Amino acid sequence: MSRTGTRIPPIPTLLSQLTIDVDKDWNNKAITNMKSLKLNEALYADVIRELASGARVSLPDGLKTDVIREYTGGEGIDADHIRSIPLCYVVEIKDGTVIAHPCVAGLPRYEGTDAATVIQQAINALPANGGKIFIKKGTYTLTATIDLSGKEYVILESDGALFDVQHSGDAIKAVNTETKKGLVIRGLRLKGLGVENSGHGINLQYVDEFLIEKCEIDGFGTGADGAGIYVANSQNGVIRSNSILNCRNGYLTPQLDQGHVKGIRIIGNYFYNMTDDAIHPERGNENVIAFNVCDTFGDDGIDTWSDIGTLIIGNIVRNGTSEEKVVDGIEIGDGSDKCIVIGNVVANCGRGMHVYYSNYVAVIGNMLIGNFADGVLLEASKYGLYKGNMIHGNGTYGIRLVDASTYNLFIGNYIANNGNWGIISGSLAHYVAVLHNTVKDNAGQGIHPAANYWTIKGNEVINESGVGNDQLYGIRLEGDGHIVKYNRVIADNPIGIVSGSHTIKYNEGYVTENKGTATIAAGSTRVTVNHGLATTPSKVLITPIGDPGDRYWVENITDTSFDIVVATAPATDITFHWEAEV
Repeated sequence: MSRTGTRIPPIPTLLSQLTIDVDKDWNNKAITNMKSLKLNEALYADVIRELASGARVSLPDGLKTDVIREYTGGEGIDADHIRSIPLCYVVEIKDGTVIAHPCVAGLPRYEGTDAATVIQQAINALPANGGKIFIKKGTYTLTATIDLSGKEYVILESDGALFDVQHSGDAIKAVNTETKKGLVIRGLRLKGLGVENSGHGINLQYVDEFLIEKCEIDGFGTGADGAGIYVANSQNGVIRSNSILNCRNGYLTPQLDQGHVKGIRIIGNYFYNMTDDAIHPERGNENVIAFNVCDTFGDDGIDTWSDIGTLIIGNIVRNGTSEEKVVDGIEIGDGSDKCIVIGNVVANCGRGMHVYYSNYVAVIGNMLIGNFADGVLLEASKYGLYKGNMIHGNGTYGIRLVDASTYNLFIGNYIANNGNWGIISGSLAHYVAVLHNTVKDNAGQGIHPAANYWTIKGNEVINESGVGNDQLYGIRLEGDGHIVKYNRVIADNPIGIVSGSHTIKYNEGYVTENKGTATIAAGSTRVTVNHGLATTPSKVLITPIGDPGDRYWVENITDTSFDIVVATAPATDITFHWEAEV
């Protein structure tokens, strides 16, 4: 997408107005709107009840059905207090002169040609209990940072004023050594120097109960930890309805001690063309990332890192590209336990989702489509719930489990048309349950555990893409101790056993139990029975009707038949009931 001569408008606040463009025709079923992802009370109730029950996934403290809406909305601050803050200054620019008009008796008037100086003078003159400064639309050239450090309950608001930042530092900062509260930054457009700007668009440190809203932040944070919005050691803030463009990171929290960034709500923003991550919360607690668009980034779209109990819901993440690494649409990384990922769309990235060394993660109702590598990669992550996801048209595996990704549950997912196997594991991913999934027309095996003790029940596995290839199976078993029951398997090779001893019963397309009758004719000593089983039976029971003589037995058991034999040829026909089991 070209930026030449074009200003990207702020993100629409209604998710129903958003569209996906993924350069592919998904069988004439391209996604054109996101109304289907709008939450409703039934979804809250069903999901929350399940997560809070026996699925081994714990909710963040305080996250209950009746307060989900509060987690994805709200001011994040004391709204009544903010509404009571008086308008203290109106700033405008006329013929190159910047004027700060006082609106409260006793405040001085400021004017000058240097916008940063005049605006800073107005900020410094605000009462100790705070105040509001309204900056009228116009272009204000900033040669220094606007500094809100040490201030509480200050509102910096505009109807679209452009701050043209002509220095390499932050555009706006509030960098404190002890906690301050109640900053509001609304309606400003911040334009940085792009590759020459190492500062942040907005830099908040030790600021609680803040609101950043309806701003456009463009061309900041090209330093190693730079960002459009940078937040550290802060709690209970809201960042919503902003456009963040052409920065190194869109939203970033630094590598500080766990818990220093908590309860930040990042809602309804548009992130475009990030060099690194669009959204990167790190070492925090109970943050919310909801209904954002992350479009075109060089590292990850949403990347939580040791960020515990984060709710990630209803985001569109697309066009993650890098020549140096596999870019993740969503990464739940390095100890981001108890995260909940619901109703997101990830398309045209490297991997759709990467869960890395993070436990008790719930991934529900997401669409991971058309990514270049895996749909979902679990790496040393345990006790997860993966339910109702569409994992379609990805370049390699649908779902891949590596290292000790144990005790995970996959239920009701649609895993289809991926470039390699549908579900595959390494040798350490033990005790996994795969229940009631549709695994269809993937280019490799349908389901292939290489670890031990999987339960594979009630799935529909269709592997018609592998027709004629005797090495491809609907279900292929390595390791030991798997339970495979009640599956419907349609494939040239329904179930294959590479190693181990397993319980395989009642699968459509792979007969493991059969019974019938066979008759040894008078004067003969044997009859060959075609048992109709999928492979050589381990157990054959025969029961004669009538007198077969003193001895009878079974021999020549193969993958297609066995023989019933009597020692002495009977004078009349002798019928046997038989039962065979793999």
